[in-house]
Amino acid sequence: GINAEYMGKNSVEEYIYGMRNHLSNPDMKKALGSDVQAVSDILRATENWLMEDGEDVDAEVYQEKLSSVRTELQEKYPAIQKELERQQEEQVKRDAIMAAEALKAQAENKKEPRTDAERIKFAEERKEQGNALFKQEHYSECITRYVQALGYLGEVYSSDEETKKKKDEISFSCYLNVAAAAIKTGLHQRAVENCNKALEINKNSAKAYFRKGQALIAKQEWDEAKKELTKALEIAPGDKAIEKELATLQKKVEQHKQKEKKMFANMFK
Repeated sequence: GINAEYMGKNSVEEYIYGMRNHLSNPDMKKALGSDVQAVSDILRATENWLMEDGEDVDAEVYQEKLSSVRTELQEKYPAIQKELERQQEEQVKRDAIMAAEALKAQAENKKEPRTDAERIKFAEERKEQGNALFKQEHYSECITRYVQALGYLGEVYSSDEETKKKKDEISFSCYLNVAAAAIKTGLHQRAVENCNKALEINKNSAKAYFRKGQALIAKQEWDEAKKELTKALEIAPGDKAIEKELATLQKKVEQHKQKEKKMFANMFK
């Protein structure tokens, strides 16, 4: 059925994105050396197949394609698997360090901040912990840290200009980072809400409009997404990432129209 096909296509897309993500890692580039280009070419060819012959096929075909690409990469480029395993081991070590730090943070948690200056300091620390977790792709945990930071900042009521500026600065950063982590974990509505909060602090943030646009694309709210991305581009003209996202949006809208056309035609066969 349509759902199985959608899932099948999705798993091929996710594999391509995942591999590209690995390829952008400097360690992986080093491990693969001159083979990086060949691997990129295989991924690009697979993506082209998805847009053309693989646009509308049975779920089994997607499974076969995924399996054949995976096998080809594993057999021709064993360095990929080796490097991923090495990164996994590194991750385990890092996780142990993070766990130790979390225990330390817990002990510090018992000391509740008493002044605005302390609240700002605690918020700053939570934000930094969130950033470290984000880099290690622990997205749910990093959201928790950012929310804790925002909790401390919510209790800062000082009218002192410097304090207020610092509060806004950290809050803005936390809202944007929650949005980024929420997009990574599929919490797209939450991403939109956090971008809106960031925009309340700074209505001229191209990054906030950009992230909101990304989340709206994922929610298939094409018109709204276009509006936000266009605003982002007005603020940051010539920004490559924004231009690329607008092109992706255009492609998705076209694909969606084609799919609707096909479904519509099938209804009247």
